[in-house]
Amino acid sequence: MTESQPEARIVELETRQVFLDDALASLNDALVHQQQRITHLEQMLALVVERLRGPTLDLDLPTVEPPPPHY
Repeated sequence: MTESQPEARIVELETRQVFLDDALASLNDALVHQQQRITHLEQMLALVVERLRGPTLDLDLPTVEPPPPHY
């Protein structure tokens, strides 16, 4: 084995490590962004559920509309 082969191997491994570190950072950023989005959507869903379960508006409207006067 010559001197250049181990050095080339080390350079190749270091290069791979840099690319893997970059990929890991990108995946981490994507995961953080997705978690923020999920949290936001969960909050929005909770508001919708709260509004749907909340008190309904009681406007004293008749349930059956009377016929118009010309009948």
